[in-house]
Amino acid sequence: MIKQSIVKNIALCLMAGSIFFSCSEEESGKPLHHTVWEMSQSQWMGLSGQVSSITEATYEALGESTDEPFQSTIMRFDTEGRITYYDPTGVPATRMLGMEINRYRYTYEGQRLSSVEVEALGGETITYTLTYCDCDGRYVPLPFPVGSSPLYMVEGLLNVWGTNGLKGKWNGNEFVWSLTTDPGSRWEMTTTTACRYTTASIYPNEVEEQTLMGEEVLVKDRKNFTFNAEGALVSCHRLLCEGDAVVEDSETTYLTQPFMAIDHAEWKSGEAQYSLTYSYDSHHRVTSIRRSSTGTTETATESYLYMEEDDKGNWTRSNQVWNTLVNLNHPDAEVRVQRTITYY
Repeated sequence: MIKQSIVKNIALCLMAGSIFFSCSEEESGKPLHHTVWEMSQSQWMGLSGQVSSITEATYEALGESTDEPFQSTIMRFDTEGRITYYDPTGVPATRMLGMEINRYRYTYEGQRLSSVEVEALGGETITYTLTYCDCDGRYVPLPFPVGSSPLYMVEGLLNVWGTNGLKGKWNGNEFVWSLTTDPGSRWEMTTTTACRYTTASIYPNEVEEQTLMGEEVLVKDRKNFTFNAEGALVSCHRLLCEGDAVVEDSETTYLTQPFMAIDHAEWKSGEAQYSLTYSYDSHHRVTSIRRSSTGTTETATESYLYMEEDDKGNWTRSNQVWNTLVNLNHPDAEVRVQRTITYY
């Protein structure tokens, strides 16, 4: 179970890498930024043209063209390439354990993200509101994903609060947000996340999340980050503990181009050490992920082929071979991913 949970957590990062990148900024003709966090989501994805929406539908590779997809993802963008809607919940009849259960709507004021509406499949809606200083400030990770990226940071954040009771603000060199669930009951728990900075840094060097029931620490999840001067994530070391037990001890390194694309990930389980190694094509699209280990002969590979593009150069069909050992959210299967892209 420990080994499977680690693969699942690392595979979540793959979602960002595989869905986001297809070409560099130079190739897409878009301007370079002094920090990657000023890029729009369509630039992160390497999309060409002024994209309005993308629908990704996943089918069995040998299925008929009239078959219903068993997974789907919908993304919408404004005219500046910023994501405004993200629905990864898929087809209800074929949803698998571990798939995303929320839909997201993003609103902007000027150039900044101002609010996020999170709608759960059960119908509950949570709204997060963000306020900023009128200054060049530090970059703060958000307590919710933006599109498929599990890590997203904004500059100059002062406060964040949610209709679920979440509150976040600065405390010295830390930006801290906390959320209490089931308040007043015997099951009351409080989760606190602290984003920590060195004096000179505008990017966090550590993000630690703790979940407590009373005085007992149930879960402690610490991530130590390294960023380069442009803000690109270089590495992440994660130590996840449940009580006194270490559940995950992993190290992930990233390519500086494309942004947030995993290069290599490794973790330990017992006496064995496992790793995932990623390969990309000349357009920075993931082509394979290979899992290997020391102490065992176990190996597994996922592969991705890009078969068709539209007249803008964005891929529209991909044939993929999935493997559960590489990504627990993937059944062992050959699939066809069809993209429908609309433009302004």
